[in-house]
Amino acid sequence: RVAGIRIAGSLHSLDLCDCQAVEGSLGHMLVRQTNRISRKGGDKEGEPMWRFRVVQKPPNLTEDYELVLSVASPLEVVHNAPLLRRIASFFAAAGETERAALAALVGNALQDAGQALRELTSEALEAVLARRTTTRVSLEMAAPRVILPEDLDDPSSNLLIVDMGAISLNSTVGEGRDKEGGAPEALPVTPGGSRAANEAALYDKFALELSSMQVLIAPADCDWQSESEQLRRKLHVLYQFGLALELRMCILPSQSHSLDQFIVTGALSERGSPSINVRLSTAQLRTLTTIARNVVGDPPRAGQSS
Repeated sequence: RVAGIRIAGSLHSLDLCDCQAVEGSLGHMLVRQTNRISRKGGDKEGEPMWRFRVVQKPPNLTEDYELVLSVASPLEVVHNAPLLRRIASFFAAAGETERAALAALVGNALQDAGQALRELTSEALEAVLARRTTTRVSLEMAAPRVILPEDLDDPSSNLLIVDMGAISLNSTVGEGRDKEGGAPEALPVTPGGSRAANEAALYDKFALELSSMQVLIAPADCDWQSESEQLRRKLHVLYQFGLALELRMCILPSQSHSLDQFIVTGALSERGSPSINVRLSTAQLRTLTTIARNVVGDPPRAGQSS
């Protein structure tokens, strides 16, 4: 087939700061790059942290597009409730009347096409699959670490760190496609086929693995990124574990059918801990309670202990 467009690029670093916050406070740097240490090793100084590639009509593949993304080292994202409220206020310009009008326009556009899809006739399925665009997805990411401070203004405040570890996402072989990457079969939907088999053809499938996930509570001024320091100071609330998931996403527009739009199945990863281990001390529980109040916007009442 004729080759299409190929786009590739890279990003060396990404930082985001709140200029209204005091410099040096936890609320000043909202997004920051961690030390240049890849979880897989071999990362060299000066190499890009992010790499991406998008290919239309990729050679040697049957899919219409190929998407590849790799992230060598995680970002640290600081939760800042006051800033999030300012952002929400800024984007709340559209009134309820305008949003209702937009919803009505979308609903009218989908109504006629949705009626045939709800019935899931073979003719409707064949028409949908004939127009389907497929994408080969490959993501390898050092996932972000979400940091929730107990006090944004205190540089040594306790932090709740949600470390998402590493994320691997790959599209998997679906119905009607040869496992060796050959040409797809004529059509995975058959007029006399079972309803379950026909419905299965309407889902894109992905294998998602989350590894080295953990949750910590630590002072901001300690070296909580160090694994040895995490164990020495007993910073874990949730020890490292992994998940292996299968994601199924329906290719039909939402609200145009009676099928589940997303289906997720999975279990603990075989390459990680065989169990989930939790440790929560009294001090950690107090910190966790205070941070939870800050996140939902419910600060402790006067005279009430946190």
